[in-house]
Amino acid sequence: MAVSYSLSFNPEDKYSDYFCDLICCTEREKFLIPVKALGPRGWIDIPDEIKFEEAPVKKVSTKTLLLRNVGDRECAFKIDSLSPYFTVEPATATLAVQESMQINFSFHPDTTFVQQGEYRVLYGSGEIVHVRTEGIAQELTVRLDSRVMLMDPTYVSLFSQKSFRIINRSEHTVAFHFKQFASQADETKSRMQFADDLGELDADGDIDVDYSFKNDSFSVDPKDGEVWANSEIEITATFSPSTSTEISCIAFCDIQGKESRIPIHLQGIGIGPRIVLSYNVIDIGEVFIHSVSEYDVDLINQGEINANYELAPTDSLFGSRFKFEPSSGVLLVGRREHIKISFSSEILGDFEETFEWALLGTPQPLILTLRGKVIGPTFHIDQEELDFKRVSVGFLCSRYFGVMNTSDIPFRFFLSVPGDGTLVKREFEVIPETAVVSPHGKQTIQIDFIPQATKVYNLNVVFDIEHVGENLVSIPIKAESVVPNVTVSPNQLIFGDCFLRYAYKKVIELKNHSHIPAKYELKPQDEISRCVAKYEVDCPKGVIDPFQQRILTISFSTERLDKVQLPMLFRVIGLEDKPLEVQCIANGIGPNLSLNPTQLKWGEITVLKDYEKTLKVKNESLVTASFGVLIMKRNSRFKANVSEVTLAPGETANIKVTAKLDDVINFKDDLCIVVNEGGEIMVPLSAKGMGTTITCIEYDLGSQPRVDLEFQFTQRIFKRSIIITNDGPKAQTLSWLNATSAAAAATAVRNAGKEDEKKKKATKDVEVTDVFKIELNGSIDAYTMEPGTSCSLDIIAFSRKPGAVSEKLICRRKAEKEQTIIIEMTVHAVFADPVCEFSRNVLDFEYNHGLENVSKDVSASALPLTIKNICALPLQCTLKCSGAPFSIDCNDVDLKPDESATFQVIFDPGYKNDRISEVVKQIITVLYHMGPAIVPQSDRALPGFHPKKGNVDLNGTINYPNLKFDKTELKFGAVLNDTTRRLIVKCTNVSSILANFSWSFMLVEESKKRPGSSKSDLGQNYKADGALPLNSVFDILPVRSSLLPGQSEDVEFVFFGHANHKYKAVALCEVQGGPEYEVKLEGEASSIQYKFDRISLDYGNIPYDKFSSEDIVLFNTGKVKFEFSVSTERINLPSVIKAIPHSGTVQPNDKVKIQIQFFPGMPRQIDCAFAVEVAHFDPQQIKVQGKGIFPHICLSLPPQNAAEAARRFKEAQSLVGLILAEGVDQKSEPAPLNTSRTGLSVENDPGRRVESPLSRKVKVSMDVFLQSNPYIRQVLAEADCIGMRESIMEQIRQRENESELLRPKILFDITKEKKKELDFSARPASVISSEHGSVNTAPPGPGGEVHAGAEGQKQGNAVDLLSYVLSDYVCELGNVIKNSQVSKTFRVTNVGYSAVSFELSKNVKVLLANVGIVFEPDKVNRLPGAPDFESVEFGVSFNSSRPNVKGGPLEILVPVQIRGGPQVNILVKVNVVIPDVDLSTDSIKFGPEPVFCGHCRSVFLQLTNSKEISASWSFGEAQLTDSGSTKATDAFTVVPEKGVLCAGETCNVQVVFHPRKNKTYNAKIPFKVSQNPNKKFLKIFAESENLSLRFEPQLLDMDPILPFVQESERFVTVINESDIDIEFFSVDFDDKYLEEEEILRKVSIFQSEAFGFHDVALLPLRQPGKGMQEDIITPWNKIVAEEEAARQKIAEMEQLEAAKAEEGAEEAKTEARVEGAQEVSAQQG
Repeated sequence: MAVSYSLSFNPEDKYSDYFCDLICCTEREKFLIPVKALGPRGWIDIPDEIKFEEAPVKKVSTKTLLLRNVGDRECAFKIDSLSPYFTVEPATATLAVQESMQINFSFHPDTTFVQQGEYRVLYGSGEIVHVRTEGIAQELTVRLDSRVMLMDPTYVSLFSQKSFRIINRSEHTVAFHFKQFASQADETKSRMQFADDLGELDADGDIDVDYSFKNDSFSVDPKDGEVWANSEIEITATFSPSTSTEISCIAFCDIQGKESRIPIHLQGIGIGPRIVLSYNVIDIGEVFIHSVSEYDVDLINQGEINANYELAPTDSLFGSRFKFEPSSGVLLVGRREHIKISFSSEILGDFEETFEWALLGTPQPLILTLRGKVIGPTFHIDQEELDFKRVSVGFLCSRYFGVMNTSDIPFRFFLSVPGDGTLVKREFEVIPETAVVSPHGKQTIQIDFIPQATKVYNLNVVFDIEHVGENLVSIPIKAESVVPNVTVSPNQLIFGDCFLRYAYKKVIELKNHSHIPAKYELKPQDEISRCVAKYEVDCPKGVIDPFQQRILTISFSTERLDKVQLPMLFRVIGLEDKPLEVQCIANGIGPNLSLNPTQLKWGEITVLKDYEKTLKVKNESLVTASFGVLIMKRNSRFKANVSEVTLAPGETANIKVTAKLDDVINFKDDLCIVVNEGGEIMVPLSAKGMGTTITCIEYDLGSQPRVDLEFQFTQRIFKRSIIITNDGPKAQTLSWLNATSAAAAATAVRNAGKEDEKKKKATKDVEVTDVFKIELNGSIDAYTMEPGTSCSLDIIAFSRKPGAVSEKLICRRKAEKEQTIIIEMTVHAVFADPVCEFSRNVLDFEYNHGLENVSKDVSASALPLTIKNICALPLQCTLKCSGAPFSIDCNDVDLKPDESATFQVIFDPGYKNDRISEVVKQIITVLYHMGPAIVPQSDRALPGFHPKKGNVDLNGTINYPNLKFDKTELKFGAVLNDTTRRLIVKCTNVSSILANFSWSFMLVEESKKRPGSSKSDLGQNYKADGALPLNSVFDILPVRSSLLPGQSEDVEFVFFGHANHKYKAVALCEVQGGPEYEVKLEGEASSIQYKFDRISLDYGNIPYDKFSSEDIVLFNTGKVKFEFSVSTERINLPSVIKAIPHSGTVQPNDKVKIQIQFFPGMPRQIDCAFAVEVAHFDPQQIKVQGKGIFPHICLSLPPQNAAEAARRFKEAQSLVGLILAEGVDQKSEPAPLNTSRTGLSVENDPGRRVESPLSRKVKVSMDVFLQSNPYIRQVLAEADCIGMRESIMEQIRQRENESELLRPKILFDITKEKKKELDFSARPASVISSEHGSVNTAPPGPGGEVHAGAEGQKQGNAVDLLSYVLSDYVCELGNVIKNSQVSKTFRVTNVGYSAVSFELSKNVKVLLANVGIVFEPDKVNRLPGAPDFESVEFGVSFNSSRPNVKGGPLEILVPVQIRGGPQVNILVKVNVVIPDVDLSTDSIKFGPEPVFCGHCRSVFLQLTNSKEISASWSFGEAQLTDSGSTKATDAFTVVPEKGVLCAGETCNVQVVFHPRKNKTYNAKIPFKVSQNPNKKFLKIFAESENLSLRFEPQLLDMDPILPFVQESERFVTVINESDIDIEFFSVDFDDKYLEEEEILRKVSIFQSEAFGFHDVALLPLRQPGKGMQEDIITPWNKIVAEEEAARQKIAEMEQLEAAKAEEGAEEAKTEARVEGAQEVSAQQG
């Protein structure tokens, strides 16, 4: 039953939503029914799908839609995108009813793929609407007009500019921005790497990094902007190099509308400043330590821009001692900067320091080398050796020596005695150890020596000078220390046997044999020796007077048993390592026991029984003896009745020992009697067990049991098992052995000894088989039985031969390394083979089928067969027959001994029913079932059967009339339409009866329509004629025949090819009374069809002098074979084309691969064709094109023949199309000039002139130019090809001229000429050329290899290019100093198309090595060529120090062998020069008047460099040559002492003579030119005199006077003995002298740089009686004026401060009065 209810709804507000629940209650349950009433909604009419078509990539595309509220209520909504490629603006809005607004939907793709997404509209009421959107992005036509900007070479700090354009050919305005990276992914990766390095991120998890294009040397302007539609914008690239090198970078232009950023390559060369040093090497000679030396060097700016320089700091040992002023700065163009160098070192030694000035803008620094030597002070020591002689130990001895300073500077010294020890162990003391010695002063040194041991001393006093060096001088020390001679007597004390811990006393005597006293001391006894024995001395230490003795009492006691020998040591001072030794010898003893007997022997006893013996022990000592008794081994078979015993002196004890053995081995043990403090006494115990511990129940194993196994079959395993038990106490390893077989093997070995060596070896190889063997628990290996365990003993019998067998088995037990026989067992058995006897061994059956019984059925026949068991064991037999046509009526039979059974053998000749004659031979096999233990003879033997079988042969003969055909299927193939083909089949009667037969046809299927079969028959169809009889297609001869047994005849089958038909049939041969034979026939008629896989061959770039192969394939697509031939007669020489094979036959549906070998013959582009003739069709033309190339290289060196190189280069330019000038052949195809590398685009327009990269005036090297312009390298490659072609053609013309001269001249023959004209077209071009005397040879390459060409080519006409040189280059090394090395680098570029390998031959390398020239590398393997044209850098170095190198210009021609290419020559030019400087004179005389000491005189001489290179010269230290030996002198100085002269320059030097002694000088100054081995000397003659004064008297003797009472006066006469006036004064009493000294201290007048020493002031001579020189007075007046001005300034400042203080006091008083007045006024108010 159903009940209906009506629900009424009356809303209060029509715009609200209402919700409620109705509850329906029944008797058992309640139902809740929700009720909803929705008010009106606001909806916008937005489309279901928004599409953006053809939107530019990486640019925002906006589509504006008008959205209207089509609902009944105000609509608030929000629109968002679910895809990052789509946006919306505004995203939120509110529309009143029917109100509308515009919403912008945007699509901003970054790739050109189709992007799909969704916009989601969320209404304020909760509804959600999805709008599908799709955008298709595409790229705009925006590009750069150039991808490569090759900037002009620019100086560092300057800039150059070039412009390129961004071309916009689209309808959109696009923005562009030059970036640093190639993609956004690279920017993200860089940003993440930067964040990881920074270690922090911003709030959004990312950092803000500007990836606009930045580079130190390149910039673009503007970096970003917009390009209007169908317009272009110009971008300026600025190159401001930061360093003088080749600079390149890539800027990536990110353009709206292009998916990928467009790269532009910026490349330029920076030119840096050029600064040179006036000197590159300065040799400052010898310099005193701590002295200051100054030098000058100039920096010269020879460049075109200002140069910033800065000295690189150095921290080397001597480098830090140099100071440069200034060390950095800016050097203007053409200016010179003077650098002052100061040097002062506190380190001695030679130095050579290199300093570098870094130049801003160039990586190569300026290098200055300074070298010299720092020397130290000189001194003298008055003692050469210190000898202390013999010194007593402990006594003091001293020696003295003096140190004198012979130099002009003070120094501090340090003295030490190495090897003397440290602290208290020192035996030598130096007083003083350190001191300062003033110039020309002296210091006395004292050495104290106190020996502590006897020794011979050979030491040294080491002399060190502070800051100069260590171990400068060593003074030997010799000494010997001695000690008194002291002896002891006796030196051995023997105490004999001593009881333990009992003291015994003896005396010894110490005696001094020397004249000095000696001290002794007893060494204390160590704790370890006190455990052995103890000794004491009544006086352990003391003194022994000279030649006296000392008596000592020794008390000694032992602490342990056995002999004791203990040394007692007395130490004598000075002989600690050799003390006096007294040996104390004693023997410690304890109680003494005697035994009877001394050993116990039981001999052989039965195992597991007790046997007892008695041992008597007696105490033989005078003291009580306690001892213990024990058996040494654990679990011993021996036992004693007592364990401890105590015996009084003379008492005896009886000890009982019992032996119980449990094994049949020897038992040995020891009874040990341990005596307290008396040692141990060992009593040997021994016994041997007899019998065995292995037992079983069935047999007595110890009495050689016999086991009988009765009758057994051969080839079958039989096993009998018994249980044995190990009743012994330990595990036993048992192994069984067949003794009978072992004896047989031994007998065989002995018999073999009587034969020769071969028989002996044969006998040894004979195996002796065991019939019986024993397994323990299923294993034949040795088995270990644990004590008390049992195991199964299996006796296994197996024999391959019948008969009775008895063998002896023995059991061995392994004990240690020996084995013992414990069981011997005899096993017997009788073995027999299963044997049956048959009534007949062969059964023969025969059936002959004649013509009379053709229709009768074939019946079976049978014969009986009887089998009998003739062995002694019952048999289970299984009879098996091979199968039809034989069978038996019984398969299984059981036979007892001598029992028989009969069965029938049936033969069925009609079992096949095929009427085929045959002879069937089978056997009946009788198998004997022996159970699973039988051992088969092979893997194929049946399991469970005996290997021996019984066999009965079965023979059955079946005869029918049969034939044999040599072919049963004949395929005539496809023949040409309307032709005939015949095939022969041989037929033979293979049966033994007459055979009559006949032939007939049987149709298999109808012929089918076929398509056209040849190129000429295209469009024709096969004709079908189903009614055509087979006998009009096929025929057989003869149709009927008869053959006797073994007779044969030929049967002919004929096929008639009807046009475009195919037939299949079967020829049926029916034999009367025999089977039917079928011969399948198949044939068809068709036309010829063929095709080529290609008709043009492009060989590309191939070696011009070698054959290159390409294949074309000729397909036979028809059913008829055809012949073809290749004709190459129209190929113009020297190009050659060969075809392999030249002709042949193509079978139906087959193909032939024809190898076309192409020989270009010339390095040029070749286009030709050859013909292929197929059957009767017109020849097919095959086009061939290719370019002959050869390996060649280009060097970045100038050519030797510049004019020839320029001609070839210009001709090559016109060929490759780089410059299209007027008159150039426009038919030649120029090389393409638009690549991604250069961005150049050149059209082949005759009226337009294109600027060549070579015509641009770019100041770059050829190497850089070639690398940046790969097409220039193509021009160079073509220039080489031109040279090669000209050389080849020239040689060919020479050969033609030679052939023409050698060809015999004959008169004109009209008949022969007409005949030649008639045969001209039919004969090969090679023959025609040969008759006319032309050279028919394809020119080979530089290797001179001759390739086979067309017919008639002769190898004697080959062109020889071995002597051809492709290019000659010049490598100029310039001037090289003898014994120096120079190097130069150049680049070798592969301008060919293939990889090139080249090298210098061994002979060339040897020749170059002899003259010092080395090329690196000397060979290059497989340098890649086009399109990259890679290059390799070569270096050539020349070492002029080789003995074969002489002075003067040197030219070496270096051939470079290119593998498979022409030779390139390099002419190396170098000029070997030895630098030299000429002196204007080689001798100087300072005269005629002598020079007074303290004065100086100068002489000038001129130096001239007449060589081609600069020369560095220097003067050495002057040397005296008076006495024949050279000695340095400082009386002469050369200014300057060194310098550098450029080629052709001269300079003047000043030689100064400044003597300090009255002497005549004969000296020489060495003159050295750097890198010149010749030595020159400047000879000097000079004389000096002293200003001499004489005083009379020289000694003043004053009268005695009283203090402060009177004066004493004496007069001295001064006499001037020289020829000039002399002014003299007293340095102690002249006040004017003191004033002048003060002036000299304050005025800087010393010019250390003038002569190279520091204590001389070079001033004009001071006339006697005159004042100081003007050079001193002028700076002194300045100093006085400055001091006076300073004093006045100080006074003024003091006055000013005083005035300020007074003013401050007045102001303070005034302020105080004002404040007081104010306070009074305030109080009154």
